[in-house]
Amino acid sequence: MKKCEQNVSDHRLYMAKQSDCAQWLIRAKEKFGANADTTGTRVELEEKLEQIQVIIFLLSDNIENLLDFSSFIAGYI
Repeated sequence: MKKCEQNVSDHRLYMAKQSDCAQWLIRAKEKFGANADTTGTRVELEEKLEQIQVIIFLLSDNIENLLDFSSFIAGYI
């Protein structure tokens, strides 16, 4: 029974980590897509570039979470 409870707990943790990663990737894709158009005035393009730089910063800041999730999954494969 204890092993079953541990498996349920591990699965809940997996589902939470998977959901967090998926939501983060969706938000990053939406932000990038909103700024991927290369047309506009210089000021508009500079604003888009600034947003993309923020996305890159967030990616580098969250890459550890993505790698942690990857390692978590590898432990069960």
